[in-house]
Formats: sequence, C-alpha cells, structure tokens
Amino acid sequence: MQISDLIQTALKESTSFVVEHEGKKLFFINATPHVLRFDDGTVLQPNPELAEILTAKPKETKVDEFNGITFVRTEFQGTEEGWKLVVAANYFNAHNDIKVIFIGSIIAAQAYRAPVVSPITTPETTRAPPDKKVCFKNKFNAYW
Repeated sequence: MQISDLIQTALKESTSFVVEHEGKKLFFINATPHVLRFDDGTVLQPNPELAEILTAKPKETKVDEFNGITFVRTEFQGTEEGWKLVVAANYFNAHNDIKVIFIGSIIAAQAYRAPVVSPITTPETTRAPPDKKVCFKNKFNAYW
C-alpha cells in the first residue's frame, strides 16, 4: 500500500488525527488492533491491518550465566513487511510537509524506531482493561 493511500484510508476510517503547527502537519495513524482513547476525547478506531504489518519478533542475546541461570537481553526486530512500510513512511516524511507517525505497541516502537511511537496512558488508567485506558494526546514513547 502506498503511504498516500494509507493516509486517505486512515482519514476515512477514523483511525487518525492531524496536528498542525506553523504550516507543518503531523499525521498520527493508529497502527494497533485496539481503540485508542485520548485525554482530550479523541477516539481512534483500531487498524488491524497495520497492527499485523508492524509486528516484531523477540531476539535474545545471552549476556551472562551463573550456576545454570542464564541472563539475556531481549531486543525486538521488525519484519520485512514492517520495514518496507517504515522505509516508505520515512521517505514520504523526508519529501513532504506532512509527516506520518504510526501509533503502535511499545514493542513496535522499539523495533522500528521512527516513525513509530507508542501511546502513554494516564496514571489513573494504566492498569485498567484496554477498553478503559486513556492515553495522553501530547506525549508518546519514542525510540528515535
């Protein structure tokens, strides 16, 4: 899917919001399989297709061992399909006044870095079930 098609689809399906500042736009697209609720009342519908594309797999690296106990560092690696989307989005972002930001899981944000972020929930809803969580609209986890 072309990034421009993705933007048009996201606009039609209520899976996105736009932030404008000084003639520039950030286009945030929900790339999770969950409804995202924000502290200003904005609600983004889930996008299972993007969530499936922006998956990541864990990779363990042994860092130490003690008396039969293994210590590992787990890092997350994106998939080929996910990287194609990220590369296309970064190319689009470098050549346009509108920038695409994917809101994904914290694992996806760690694996793919820019332009993938993950939402940060408000303190009072952090431990709530997914359908009760509320996210900050002005604060995201980024691993850029």
